[in-house]
Amino acid sequence: MKVGYMKKGNKVVEYLPPNCNFSKNGKRDIFFKLYKYYVDESMRLSSTDIQNGKDIYEVFKNKMQDKNISKRLKTFIINSQESMFFDLDDMFLHLVYERVKRVNPNSFVSLMDNMIEIRDDASEATPTLLYVSYLKLDKRNFFNNTVVKQQVENLAKKINETDIKQIFLVYPKQDDFKKHITLNLLEKVRFNFDEYRVKIVPYSFSFCINKKLRGERRCA
Repeated sequence: MKVGYMKKGNKVVEYLPPNCNFSKNGKRDIFFKLYKYYVDESMRLSSTDIQNGKDIYEVFKNKMQDKNISKRLKTFIINSQESMFFDLDDMFLHLVYERVKRVNPNSFVSLMDNMIEIRDDASEATPTLLYVSYLKLDKRNFFNNTVVKQQVENLAKKINETDIKQIFLVYPKQDDFKKHITLNLLEKVRFNFDEYRVKIVPYSFSFCINKKLRGERRCA
């Protein structure tokens, strides 16, 4: 899924991260938090920048008036006057990656494809693997989703063939998905249930749009 905007004549059409828990403004805030961790520092926007516009297009357009704007960001905005799109799964992956690095300062955290690996050579604990996707999870038909099917097949292979015995599937939190769910892979792995751990984990964006937390406080 792509997120961003497209100009259609004098009208701007926004494509925001889907999330039934938030209003349009809340979804726009989520977009800008995802953007923040998806680009390098010279491309980022301040909290004041983000509030200076009624939509994504206007925020970037108004940023052009900033005399301190970086050359890279200015060029990017000029080249994006008609449309700007990002891959939502990839943006979400980078946001989770930054949070994982922050909460695991003593571990080696690596990003690869759509996965995040956490290793701590000083600990006897098993390495941890995270599969990250921006999916609307339907718990009643969880295993019918093609992305989930492939992820489960991949993680079962990881458990069977590597030293990784703890894996989390990370999806956005929603109304009917607010708690961790433990999976028993039964015939898919060659280990007993107490020898591995697989969980579906809800990621919350609530603190990203809480007005009290706006400003320079990190949202990750």
